[in-house]
Amino acid sequence: MLLKTLKSAFSSRVAYSENIQRQADVAVCVQTVLRPSLERAVASIFSQEFAGTIQIIICIDKYLGDVRLLKRLRKQCPRNMAVTLIDLGYSTSIRHGGVYSNNFGGAMRTVGSYAANSRWIAYLDDDDWYGPTHLSQLKRAVLGRAWAFSKRWWVSPYSLRPMCIDALENLGPTAGLYADSGGFACPSTLILDKLECHHALPYWAIASSPHGDGEDRSLFAQLPKGIDRFGATDEATAYCVAKPEDSMHSARQKALQDVGYDLEPPPNSSLEHRFKRI
Repeated sequence: MLLKTLKSAFSSRVAYSENIQRQADVAVCVQTVLRPSLERAVASIFSQEFAGTIQIIICIDKYLGDVRLLKRLRKQCPRNMAVTLIDLGYSTSIRHGGVYSNNFGGAMRTVGSYAANSRWIAYLDDDDWYGPTHLSQLKRAVLGRAWAFSKRWWVSPYSLRPMCIDALENLGPTAGLYADSGGFACPSTLILDKLECHHALPYWAIASSPHGDGEDRSLFAQLPKGIDRFGATDEATAYCVAKPEDSMHSARQKALQDVGYDLEPPPNSSLEHRFKRI
C-alpha cells in the first residue's frame, strides 16, 4: 500500500512530457507551415478544461514562419500536456515537391494521426481555435463510437470575432449543404477513434478537387455513418475563420448575409498574408 501511495504521489508531480510513453487521454494533431496564428491555436489547447493528459502533435509540412514560436509553445506547455514536433525536413505536398495531392499539408495529418500516442485524435487547423470545453465534450461524445464532432462558430476574417454558428455545412452525416454526398464536419470539429477509423486516415493526404484541396471531404466520406457509429456534442466549441480564399466563400457569404453578417472586406484591408493557403 505504501509503495502504491508513493507511486501515485510521484506520478502526480511528474509532467506528462516526462512520461510521454504513457498513452495520452487524447491527442490533437495540428498541421502547420508556422503561420503566426499557430500560437493562438495551440494556446486554446493549453487552456482546455480537461482532467486527463493531452498530446499536441505539431506537424510541420514546410517552414514559412518564425521557428522561435515553437520554443515559446514548449515553454508554455501545461504539466498535463506534451508537445510533439514532427518535422521530416521536406514537404510531402505535391505543391512543394512532395508526392501527395493535398496542396495544403500533404500527408502530415495522416503521419500525425499514426504517430499519436493515443487512441483518440482531435484535429485543429492552425488558424482556428477551441473553446475551453471542446476536448472534454468531444471525448465524452466519442466513447463507444468511431468518431464524433462538435458544432462550430464562424469567425470574421477581419475582426476575428465569432459571428454565428454554422448552419450550412458543419452538420454531420446526411445533413446540410453536402447532405446528398454524405454530409460534412470540418477537421477542427472532429475527434476520431483511430483504431475504428484506421482505414480513413490516408485520405487526409488526398485532395478531392483539382485545386489541391478538399482533403477534409475525402476523409469525411470514409467515416462510418451509421447512427450508432458517431456522436455529437451539440455545442459550438470550435472557432473557424471564414477564409476569403476558400472555394466555398461565396456560398458562405450568402448564408451569413441571410442572418445579418457581411464578409465583405473593410476599406483598405490587406488579408493576403494572413489567409493565403501555402
